[in-house]
Amino acid sequence: MRRLISLMGLACVVSVALLVPSASAQTDTEPRLTSSLTTADFGDQIAVRGEGWTANTVINVMICGNDALNGTSDCDIVNGRVIGVSNRGTFGVSLAVGQPPVPCPCVVRAESQTAPELFTFALTINGAPELSADEQFQVPVPDRQLAISNARIDGNGPWYSYFGAPAKRKVVFTVDNIGDVTVRNASISLSIGKGPNPKGFVAAPDIGEIKPGESRTFAVDVELPVLAIGTYGVQGNIPGFADPVRFRTETSQVPWALTALPLLILGQVALLTMRNRLRRKLAPVPAPIPAIAPRRALPAAVIIDLDELETSQSGTPERERVTVGAAAATPPELVPGEIGESISRAVRDALDETSIRVGDSEPDQPTLVRIIRNVSRVAALRVGVQHSLTTHQVDHLEAEILESLTETIGAAAPTQPVGS
Repeated sequence: MRRLISLMGLACVVSVALLVPSASAQTDTEPRLTSSLTTADFGDQIAVRGEGWTANTVINVMICGNDALNGTSDCDIVNGRVIGVSNRGTFGVSLAVGQPPVPCPCVVRAESQTAPELFTFALTINGAPELSADEQFQVPVPDRQLAISNARIDGNGPWYSYFGAPAKRKVVFTVDNIGDVTVRNASISLSIGKGPNPKGFVAAPDIGEIKPGESRTFAVDVELPVLAIGTYGVQGNIPGFADPVRFRTETSQVPWALTALPLLILGQVALLTMRNRLRRKLAPVPAPIPAIAPRRALPAAVIIDLDELETSQSGTPERERVTVGAAAATPPELVPGEIGESISRAVRDALDETSIRVGDSEPDQPTLVRIIRNVSRVAALRVGVQHSLTTHQVDHLEAEILESLTETIGAAAPTQPVGS
Protein backbone atom coordinates (compact mmCIF):
# COMPACT_ATOMS: atom_id res chain seq x y z
CA MET A 1 0.00 0.00 0.00
CA ARG A 2 2.82 2.44 0.84
CA ARG A 3 4.52 1.69 -2.47
CA LEU A 4 1.24 2.27 -4.34
CA ILE A 5 0.71 5.63 -2.61
CA SER A 6 4.30 6.64 -3.42
CA LEU A 7 3.85 5.78 -7.10
CA MET A 8 0.59 7.73 -7.26
CA GLY A 9 2.24 10.75 -5.65
CA LEU A 10 5.06 10.59 -8.18
CA ALA A 11 2.56 10.38 -11.04
CA CYS A 12 0.73 13.46 -9.75
CA VAL A 13 3.99 15.40 -9.48
CA VAL A 14 4.92 14.44 -13.04
CA SER A 15 1.45 15.44 -14.26
CA VAL A 16 1.72 18.85 -12.62
CA ALA A 17 5.19 19.33 -14.04
CA LEU A 18 3.96 18.49 -17.52
CA LEU A 19 1.07 20.91 -17.19
CA VAL A 20 3.50 23.81 -16.79
CA PRO A 21 4.66 24.83 -20.27
CA SER A 22 8.37 25.15 -20.75
CA ALA A 23 9.47 28.75 -21.36
CA SER A 24 11.82 29.47 -24.19
CA ALA A 25 14.64 31.83 -23.49
CA GLN A 26 13.77 35.28 -24.66
CA THR A 27 15.71 38.51 -24.96
CA ASP A 28 14.60 42.09 -24.59
CA THR A 29 17.44 43.54 -26.70
CA GLU A 30 16.97 44.86 -30.25
CA PRO A 31 18.14 42.63 -33.13
CA ARG A 32 21.60 43.50 -34.37
CA LEU A 33 24.25 42.15 -36.74
CA THR A 34 28.04 42.18 -36.53
CA SER A 35 30.53 41.09 -39.17
CA SER A 36 34.15 40.07 -39.20
CA LEU A 37 34.71 42.33 -42.26
CA THR A 38 33.23 45.62 -43.43
CA THR A 39 35.34 45.68 -46.62
CA ALA A 40 35.83 42.54 -48.69
CA ASP A 41 36.93 41.26 -52.09
CA PHE A 42 34.99 38.93 -54.32
CA GLY A 43 35.41 35.36 -53.04
CA ASP A 44 36.11 36.33 -49.43
CA GLN A 45 34.28 34.66 -46.57
CA ILE A 46 32.77 36.93 -43.97
CA ALA A 47 31.43 35.76 -40.62
CA VAL A 48 28.10 37.28 -39.64
CA ARG A 49 26.77 37.04 -36.11
CA GLY A 50 23.30 38.02 -34.88
CA GLU A 51 22.20 38.84 -31.34
CA GLY A 52 18.90 39.89 -29.79
CA TRP A 53 16.74 38.06 -32.33
CA THR A 54 13.58 36.13 -31.49
CA ALA A 55 14.58 32.70 -30.22
CA ASN A 56 13.97 29.59 -32.29
CA THR A 57 13.15 31.39 -35.52
CA VAL A 58 14.59 31.07 -39.05
CA ILE A 59 16.71 33.85 -40.63
CA ASN A 60 17.61 34.52 -44.30
CA VAL A 61 21.05 36.14 -44.62
CA MET A 62 22.19 37.53 -48.02
CA ILE A 63 24.47 40.17 -49.60
CA CYS A 64 22.44 42.68 -51.62
CA GLY A 65 23.10 45.59 -53.95
CA ASN A 66 21.19 48.87 -54.35
CA ASP A 67 20.91 49.02 -50.55
CA ALA A 68 18.29 46.25 -50.89
CA LEU A 69 15.67 48.83 -51.73
CA ASN A 70 13.68 46.20 -53.64
CA GLY A 71 14.01 43.51 -51.05
CA THR A 72 15.35 40.08 -51.98
CA SER A 73 15.17 40.88 -55.69
CA ASP A 74 18.38 42.99 -55.17
CA CYS A 75 20.18 40.16 -53.31
CA ASP A 76 22.65 37.42 -54.19
CA ILE A 77 20.31 34.50 -53.51
CA VAL A 78 22.81 31.89 -54.76
CA ASN A 79 25.29 32.62 -51.97
CA GLY A 80 22.60 33.41 -49.38
CA ARG A 81 22.18 31.28 -46.25
CA VAL A 82 19.24 30.20 -44.13
CA ILE A 83 20.10 29.80 -40.44
CA GLY A 84 18.18 29.05 -37.24
CA VAL A 85 18.24 31.27 -34.15
CA SER A 86 19.18 29.60 -30.88
CA ASN A 87 16.99 29.72 -27.79
CA ARG A 88 19.25 32.55 -26.56
CA GLY A 89 18.44 34.70 -29.59
CA THR A 90 21.81 34.33 -31.35
CA PHE A 91 23.02 32.86 -34.61
CA GLY A 92 26.20 32.76 -36.67
CA VAL A 93 26.78 32.17 -40.39
CA SER A 94 29.56 32.43 -42.96
CA LEU A 95 28.82 34.13 -46.31
CA ALA A 96 30.79 33.99 -49.56
CA VAL A 97 31.13 37.42 -51.17
CA GLY A 98 29.70 37.33 -54.71
CA GLN A 99 28.32 39.78 -57.24
CA PRO A 100 24.77 40.91 -56.36
CA PRO A 101 22.31 41.14 -59.28
CA VAL A 102 22.42 44.95 -59.10
CA PRO A 103 25.34 47.34 -58.43
CA CYS A 104 26.31 48.54 -55.00
CA PRO A 105 26.04 50.28 -52.52
CA CYS A 106 25.90 46.81 -50.95
CA VAL A 107 24.58 45.62 -47.63
CA VAL A 108 24.31 42.42 -45.64
CA ARG A 109 20.61 41.80 -45.14
CA ALA A 110 19.10 39.49 -42.47
CA GLU A 111 15.35 38.89 -42.32
CA SER A 112 13.33 36.56 -40.10
CA GLN A 113 10.93 34.21 -41.86
CA THR A 114 8.62 33.82 -38.88
CA ALA A 115 8.94 37.10 -36.98
CA PRO A 116 8.75 40.78 -38.06
CA GLU A 117 12.51 41.34 -37.79
CA LEU A 118 14.76 42.84 -40.52
CA PHE A 119 18.26 44.28 -40.17
CA THR A 120 21.01 45.40 -42.60
CA PHE A 121 24.53 46.80 -42.37
CA ALA A 122 26.77 48.27 -45.05
CA LEU A 123 29.46 46.20 -46.78
CA THR A 124 32.05 47.58 -49.22
CA ILE A 125 33.00 45.15 -52.00
CA ASN A 126 36.24 46.08 -53.76
CA GLY A 127 35.88 46.22 -57.53
CA ALA A 128 32.09 46.01 -57.58
CA PRO A 129 30.15 48.50 -59.75
CA GLU A 130 28.40 51.11 -57.72
CA LEU A 131 25.41 53.39 -58.24
CA SER A 132 25.36 57.00 -57.17
CA ALA A 133 22.58 58.24 -54.94
CA ASP A 134 20.77 59.61 -57.98
CA GLU A 135 21.12 56.34 -59.85
CA GLN A 136 19.70 54.19 -57.13
CA PHE A 137 16.21 53.00 -57.93
CA GLN A 138 13.25 51.31 -56.34
CA VAL A 139 11.00 49.23 -58.55
CA PRO A 140 7.37 50.06 -57.95
CA VAL A 141 5.71 47.14 -56.27
CA PRO A 142 2.14 46.48 -57.34
CA ASP A 143 -0.49 46.28 -54.65
CA ARG A 144 0.10 42.60 -54.06
CA GLN A 145 -1.35 41.75 -50.67
CA LEU A 146 -2.72 38.71 -48.88
CA ALA A 147 -4.34 38.42 -45.50
CA ILE A 148 -5.26 35.47 -43.27
CA SER A 149 -8.54 35.45 -41.37
CA ASN A 150 -10.74 33.13 -39.31
CA ALA A 151 -7.82 31.02 -38.13
CA ARG A 152 -8.81 28.39 -35.57
CA ILE A 153 -8.16 24.83 -34.44
CA ASP A 154 -11.06 22.39 -34.51
CA GLY A 155 -11.59 18.92 -33.12
CA ASN A 156 -10.66 16.97 -30.03
CA GLY A 157 -9.75 13.44 -29.13
CA PRO A 158 -9.68 10.73 -30.22
CA TRP A 159 -10.73 8.99 -27.00
CA TYR A 160 -7.39 7.25 -26.53
CA SER A 161 -5.61 10.64 -26.51
CA TYR A 162 -6.99 11.09 -22.98
CA PHE A 163 -4.73 8.20 -21.98
CA GLY A 164 -1.61 9.94 -23.37
CA ALA A 165 -1.78 8.91 -27.05
CA PRO A 166 -1.23 11.53 -29.79
CA ALA A 167 -4.16 13.94 -30.12
CA LYS A 168 -5.47 14.95 -33.53
CA ARG A 169 -6.63 18.44 -34.52
CA LYS A 170 -7.50 20.34 -37.67
CA VAL A 171 -6.16 23.86 -38.37
CA VAL A 172 -8.61 25.93 -40.38
CA PHE A 173 -7.75 29.33 -41.90
CA THR A 174 -8.84 31.54 -44.78
CA VAL A 175 -6.46 33.29 -47.20
CA ASP A 176 -7.88 36.56 -48.63
CA ASN A 177 -6.46 38.45 -51.59
CA ILE A 178 -6.93 42.09 -50.56
CA GLY A 179 -4.66 43.50 -53.31
CA ASP A 180 -5.17 44.53 -56.89
CA VAL A 181 -3.30 41.73 -58.64
CA THR A 182 -3.61 37.98 -58.80
CA VAL A 183 -1.28 36.09 -56.46
CA ARG A 184 0.09 32.84 -57.81
CA ASN A 185 2.02 30.08 -56.11
CA ALA A 186 2.52 31.87 -52.80
CA SER A 187 4.05 29.49 -50.25
CA ILE A 188 2.95 29.18 -46.66
CA SER A 189 4.90 27.68 -43.77
CA LEU A 190 3.22 26.12 -40.73
CA SER A 191 4.70 25.05 -37.42
CA ILE A 192 3.28 23.63 -34.20
CA GLY A 193 4.54 23.43 -30.64
CA LYS A 194 4.65 25.13 -27.26
CA GLY A 195 5.77 28.65 -26.60
CA PRO A 196 5.68 31.78 -28.79
CA ASN A 197 7.78 30.24 -31.58
CA PRO A 198 6.76 26.64 -32.25
CA LYS A 199 9.22 24.52 -34.22
CA GLY A 200 7.24 21.38 -35.03
CA PHE A 201 6.88 20.83 -38.77
CA VAL A 202 3.43 20.81 -40.38
CA ALA A 203 2.89 19.94 -44.04
CA ALA A 204 1.44 23.10 -45.59
CA PRO A 205 -1.13 23.13 -48.38
CA ASP A 206 -0.60 24.56 -51.86
CA ILE A 207 -2.30 27.95 -51.94
CA GLY A 208 -2.39 28.07 -55.74
CA GLU A 209 -3.83 31.06 -57.51
CA ILE A 210 -6.00 33.63 -55.73
CA LYS A 211 -7.57 36.46 -57.71
CA PRO A 212 -8.23 39.95 -56.30
CA GLY A 213 -11.11 39.86 -53.85
CA GLU A 214 -11.09 36.05 -53.74
CA SER A 215 -10.83 33.98 -50.56
CA ARG A 216 -9.90 30.35 -50.07
CA THR A 217 -10.29 28.32 -46.90
CA PHE A 218 -7.86 25.55 -46.00
CA ALA A 219 -8.06 22.78 -43.39
CA VAL A 220 -4.81 21.09 -42.39
CA ASP A 221 -4.51 18.03 -40.13
CA VAL A 222 -2.06 18.37 -37.25
CA GLU A 223 -1.08 15.93 -34.53
CA LEU A 224 0.01 16.68 -30.98
CA PRO A 225 2.82 14.57 -29.54
CA VAL A 226 2.49 11.67 -27.12
CA LEU A 227 1.63 12.77 -23.56
CA ALA A 228 0.73 16.25 -24.81
CA ILE A 229 -0.33 18.40 -21.84
CA GLY A 230 -1.04 22.10 -21.84
CA THR A 231 -1.37 24.71 -24.58
CA TYR A 232 -0.02 24.19 -28.09
CA GLY A 233 0.14 26.87 -30.76
CA VAL A 234 0.01 26.65 -34.57
CA GLN A 235 1.74 29.47 -36.41
CA GLY A 236 1.58 30.26 -40.11
CA ASN A 237 3.52 32.66 -42.34
CA ILE A 238 3.36 33.63 -46.04
CA PRO A 239 6.70 35.31 -46.97
CA GLY A 240 7.41 37.69 -49.85
CA PHE A 241 5.00 40.50 -49.02
CA ALA A 242 5.70 44.04 -47.86
CA ASP A 243 3.23 43.63 -45.02
CA PRO A 244 3.72 40.49 -42.91
CA VAL A 245 1.15 37.77 -43.56
CA ARG A 246 1.02 35.71 -40.37
CA PHE A 247 -1.43 34.05 -38.04
CA ARG A 248 -1.35 32.14 -34.78
CA THR A 249 -3.99 30.02 -33.08
CA GLU A 250 -3.90 27.74 -30.04
CA THR A 251 -5.39 24.57 -28.63
CA SER A 252 -5.05 22.72 -25.35
CA GLN A 253 -4.82 19.06 -24.41
CA VAL A 254 -4.90 17.28 -21.05
CA PRO A 255 -4.94 13.45 -20.79
CA TRP A 256 -7.53 13.44 -18.03
CA ALA A 257 -7.77 9.67 -17.84
CA LEU A 258 -4.02 9.36 -17.35
CA THR A 259 -3.77 12.06 -14.70
CA ALA A 260 -6.82 10.68 -12.86
CA LEU A 261 -5.59 7.07 -12.97
CA PRO A 262 -3.71 7.26 -9.61
CA LEU A 263 -6.86 8.57 -7.92
CA LEU A 264 -8.96 5.82 -9.48
CA ILE A 265 -6.53 3.16 -8.31
CA LEU A 266 -6.50 4.60 -4.78
CA GLY A 267 -10.31 4.68 -4.71
CA GLN A 268 -10.53 1.09 -5.95
CA VAL A 269 -8.10 -0.11 -3.28
CA ALA A 270 -10.09 1.72 -0.58
CA LEU A 271 -13.39 0.21 -1.78
CA LEU A 272 -11.95 -3.31 -1.86
CA THR A 273 -10.58 -2.88 1.66
CA MET A 274 -13.95 -1.67 2.97
CA ARG A 275 -15.77 -4.51 1.21
CA ASN A 276 -13.51 -7.17 2.72
CA ARG A 277 -13.98 -5.73 6.21
CA LEU A 278 -17.76 -5.67 5.83
CA ARG A 279 -17.76 -9.25 4.57
CA ARG A 280 -15.82 -10.40 7.61
CA LYS A 281 -18.22 -8.57 9.94
CA LEU A 282 -21.47 -9.65 8.27
CA ALA A 283 -20.56 -13.22 7.32
CA PRO A 284 -22.72 -15.72 9.29
CA VAL A 285 -20.88 -18.07 11.60
CA PRO A 286 -21.32 -21.60 10.21
CA ALA A 287 -23.15 -23.99 12.51
CA PRO A 288 -20.86 -26.70 13.81
CA ILE A 289 -21.43 -30.17 12.46
CA PRO A 290 -22.78 -32.37 15.26
CA ALA A 291 -20.02 -34.56 16.50
CA ILE A 292 -20.47 -38.11 17.68
CA ALA A 293 -19.57 -38.33 21.31
CA PRO A 294 -17.26 -41.06 22.56
CA ARG A 295 -18.96 -44.40 23.11
CA ARG A 296 -20.67 -44.86 26.39
CA ALA A 297 -22.04 -48.22 27.37
CA LEU A 298 -25.73 -48.50 28.20
CA PRO A 299 -26.27 -49.44 31.86
CA ALA A 300 -26.41 -53.05 32.88
CA ALA A 301 -30.03 -52.56 33.96
CA VAL A 302 -31.11 -52.79 30.33
CA ILE A 303 -32.03 -56.49 30.07
CA ILE A 304 -34.34 -58.71 28.06
CA ASP A 305 -37.65 -59.59 29.77
CA LEU A 306 -40.20 -62.01 28.33
CA ASP A 307 -43.79 -61.29 29.24
CA GLU A 308 -45.98 -64.08 30.35
CA LEU A 309 -46.81 -66.39 27.51
CA GLU A 310 -50.45 -66.96 26.75
CA THR A 311 -51.72 -69.94 24.82
CA SER A 312 -55.04 -70.18 23.09
CA GLN A 313 -57.46 -73.05 23.83
CA SER A 314 -56.32 -74.80 20.68
CA GLY A 315 -52.75 -74.76 22.00
CA THR A 316 -51.47 -73.08 18.89
CA PRO A 317 -48.74 -70.55 19.53
CA GLU A 318 -49.80 -66.99 18.76
CA ARG A 319 -47.71 -63.88 18.10
CA GLU A 320 -47.14 -62.08 21.37
CA ARG A 321 -45.12 -58.95 21.86
CA VAL A 322 -41.98 -59.42 23.84
CA THR A 323 -40.58 -56.13 25.10
CA VAL A 324 -36.85 -55.76 25.32
CA GLY A 325 -36.02 -53.56 28.27
CA ALA A 326 -39.59 -52.24 28.30
CA ALA A 327 -39.61 -50.91 31.81
CA ALA A 328 -36.33 -51.99 33.26
CA ALA A 329 -34.52 -48.74 32.91
CA THR A 330 -34.25 -45.59 30.86
CA PRO A 331 -31.01 -45.35 28.88
CA PRO A 332 -28.97 -42.30 29.80
CA GLU A 333 -27.74 -39.78 27.20
CA LEU A 334 -25.09 -41.17 24.88
CA VAL A 335 -23.81 -37.61 24.24
CA PRO A 336 -24.47 -34.41 26.13
CA GLY A 337 -27.04 -31.92 24.91
CA GLU A 338 -30.00 -32.21 22.60
CA ILE A 339 -28.52 -34.88 20.30
CA GLY A 340 -27.72 -37.03 23.34
CA GLU A 341 -31.37 -36.91 24.40
CA SER A 342 -32.41 -37.81 20.85
CA ILE A 343 -30.16 -40.88 20.81
CA SER A 344 -31.48 -42.12 24.19
CA ARG A 345 -35.08 -41.59 23.07
CA ALA A 346 -34.51 -43.33 19.74
CA VAL A 347 -32.89 -46.37 21.40
CA ARG A 348 -35.73 -46.62 23.93
CA ASP A 349 -38.44 -46.37 21.25
CA ALA A 350 -36.71 -48.98 19.06
CA LEU A 351 -36.46 -51.38 22.02
CA ASP A 352 -40.16 -50.87 22.82
CA GLU A 353 -41.14 -51.76 19.26
CA THR A 354 -39.12 -55.01 19.13
CA SER A 355 -41.12 -58.33 19.19
CA ILE A 356 -40.55 -62.11 18.71
CA ARG A 357 -42.83 -65.14 18.25
CA VAL A 358 -44.76 -66.55 21.23
CA GLY A 359 -43.18 -69.73 22.34
CA ASP A 360 -39.61 -68.44 22.16
CA SER A 361 -39.35 -68.20 25.95
CA GLU A 362 -35.65 -67.57 25.76
CA PRO A 363 -34.47 -66.07 22.43
CA ASP A 364 -31.54 -67.88 21.06
CA GLN A 365 -28.26 -66.07 20.34
CA PRO A 366 -28.95 -65.35 16.60
CA THR A 367 -32.35 -63.87 17.43
CA LEU A 368 -30.86 -61.66 20.11
CA VAL A 369 -28.14 -60.47 17.73
CA ARG A 370 -30.78 -59.66 15.10
CA ILE A 371 -32.80 -57.67 17.66
CA ILE A 372 -29.76 -55.65 18.73
CA ARG A 373 -28.78 -54.93 15.11
CA ASN A 374 -32.31 -53.79 14.19
CA VAL A 375 -32.56 -51.57 17.27
CA SER A 376 -29.18 -49.98 16.51
CA ARG A 377 -30.07 -49.36 12.85
CA VAL A 378 -33.54 -47.93 13.53
CA ALA A 379 -32.28 -45.65 16.33
CA ALA A 380 -29.34 -44.35 14.25
CA LEU A 381 -31.57 -43.60 11.23
CA ARG A 382 -34.11 -41.70 13.35
CA VAL A 383 -31.39 -39.57 14.98
CA GLY A 384 -29.83 -38.94 11.55
CA VAL A 385 -33.12 -37.69 10.08
CA GLN A 386 -33.85 -35.53 13.12
CA HIS A 387 -30.42 -33.85 13.18
CA SER A 388 -29.56 -33.92 9.45
CA LEU A 389 -26.53 -36.16 9.88
CA THR A 390 -24.52 -37.42 6.95
CA THR A 391 -24.51 -41.07 5.88
CA HIS A 392 -21.06 -41.49 7.38
CA GLN A 393 -22.21 -40.01 10.69
CA VAL A 394 -25.30 -42.28 10.76
CA ASP A 395 -23.14 -45.39 10.14
CA HIS A 396 -20.74 -44.33 12.87
CA LEU A 397 -23.60 -43.72 15.31
CA GLU A 398 -25.13 -47.11 14.48
CA ALA A 399 -21.82 -48.84 15.25
CA GLU A 400 -21.57 -47.01 18.59
CA ILE A 401 -25.15 -47.97 19.60
CA LEU A 402 -24.60 -51.58 18.48
CA GLU A 403 -21.41 -51.90 20.48
CA SER A 404 -22.94 -50.32 23.58
CA LEU A 405 -26.03 -52.58 23.48
CA THR A 406 -23.86 -55.67 22.84
CA GLU A 407 -21.63 -54.93 25.83
CA THR A 408 -24.58 -54.09 28.06
CA ILE A 409 -26.80 -57.04 27.17
CA GLY A 410 -23.86 -59.42 26.93
CA ALA A 411 -24.58 -60.76 23.49
CA ALA A 412 -21.69 -62.09 21.51
CA ALA A 413 -22.32 -59.99 18.41
CA PRO A 414 -19.78 -58.50 15.95
CA THR A 415 -19.17 -54.76 16.40
CA GLN A 416 -18.47 -53.64 12.82
CA PRO A 417 -21.05 -51.21 11.28
CA VAL A 418 -23.97 -52.89 9.65
CA GLY A 419 -23.68 -50.68 6.57
CA SER A 420 -20.04 -51.59 5.92
